Amino acid sequence: MIGGVQRIYRFPSGMGLSLITGSTLHFFPFVWEAAVLKGVTEDGKSEGLDYSTPLTPDVKVFQSDEEANQFIEEAAKLFVGPHWKTISKIHQIRKGEKSAKKGLE
Repeated sequence: MIGGVQRIYRFPSGMGLSLITGSTLHFFPFVWEAAVLKGVTEDGKSEGLDYSTPLTPDVKVFQSDEEANQFIEEAAKLFVGPHWKTISKIHQIRKGEKSAKKGLE
């Protein structure tokens, strides 16, 4: 990503999230744009965006780190289940400089 930060989160199910921020985004100056990914591999590659989950039918825009963190937690509950906090395999594949949910690493 040019001039910004991308974070990819992979869940044990292979589902994932892509969160991006930066001045070249469509919705800049909002803090984060997020999308659900399907088929995320260990190296962060995916089969593409997945609009069929209950999380969002499109890319979601957040105005604060707190809103983005809540979205990450909602995704973890959906893709991992009620014991998502005890699963250590939820990890951030690409780390950026900007703050975002670090408790899932």
